[in-house]
Amino acid sequence: MLMKPDMEKHLHNQAGFTLLELMIAIVLMTIAVFAVINLQVVAIRSNGIANGLSSATALAETVLDNMMSLDVSDAKINTNATNIPANHIDPANPNATSITVPGAGTYSATYTTLVGTSANGVPSNVTKITVTATGGGHTVTICGFKRTV
Repeated sequence: MLMKPDMEKHLHNQAGFTLLELMIAIVLMTIAVFAVINLQVVAIRSNGIANGLSSATALAETVLDNMMSLDVSDAKINTNATNIPANHIDPANPNATSITVPGAGTYSATYTTLVGTSANGVPSNVTKITVTATGGGHTVTICGFKRTV
């Protein structure tokens, strides 16, 4: 079959994508989409971990602040104690020893006091207060020093 010269020229000059090129482009786009989905999953997981650590840290800081605000004559400051459950951590329930943080879990805190002597490495007239907050799969320990003079 004879083609007109215009038609033959037109067929050879067509620009476009072949089926193979389109398939390669689709595979590359699919890989890119899965990478972005994986990034989202990691970001959500990391956000949950950060939320849990922030909650535990906030609770530990609250308990330490409460202990630091006690009068120097308070027995909680002037006696050695180990792993005493902290109370007054839930404003809605003053007798509670744990608090539930929505989206983060249930947290509790304990404190240990060490009255300074020359034998234990804490200076005299100072009490070392160590607070440990646990919950949501996380544990945070902080300490502070209170003068008892």
